[in-house]
Amino acid sequence: MPRFVALTGCGLDELAGRIGDPAFLAGVLDFILSDDATVVAFAAHADIAPEVPTLARAKLLPDDAFD
Repeated sequence: MPRFVALTGCGLDELAGRIGDPAFLAGVLDFILSDDATVVAFAAHADIAPEVPTLARAKLLPDDAFD
């Protein structure tokens, strides 16, 4: 989380306010997916398979996935 805030400037208030916005969530997943170590750490913390964030990203904005 500190790295995300430092790189994006998005604070906890903005994160909480935009949690239902698919475009914002896709951006968060883009951030996670930009670094393999972050994907692995996120997946371990969330107790999910490492490929799940990629699948979730494609579902959030399927027409915009990974442009």
